[in-house]
Amino acid sequence: MEGVIEKPVSLSRSVLWSAQMRFYERHGPKSWEVVPEYMSSNGFIARQYTQLIVAHIRDCFVANALDLSRPLYVLEIGAGSGKLAFLIVKKLFGEFSSLLPAGLRVVYLVTVCATLSFAHCPLSFALGCLQTF
Repeated sequence: MEGVIEKPVSLSRSVLWSAQMRFYERHGPKSWEVVPEYMSSNGFIARQYTQLIVAHIRDCFVANALDLSRPLYVLEIGAGSGKLAFLIVKKLFGEFSSLLPAGLRVVYLVTVCATLSFAHCPLSFALGCLQTF
């Protein structure tokens, strides 16, 4: 086959994955000055995701599938700059908080693959509750 770089492998084992990881590790927080993020990290998208999260939580509550004595974890994989997470958390604990079951504790977790400094993440500035693991 013409133009084939490698045989079929899972994304996490591909040349593309390695190149992407090197890019983010090399450029750190400055990556977001180059990588376009508006399409996936804007207020409209954050509102849609927040509505989905709240609808799922409410469905689980109605189905008696929530244990209110334990926190509910929302996981964002590949948070990048943290902008989408910031917007979702702001909406989830702001304008949508009255739609959540009383007494429910929600923990919003973000992950990144590259070793980036989250000191530049908008969540750490706005909420002051950033923890790294």
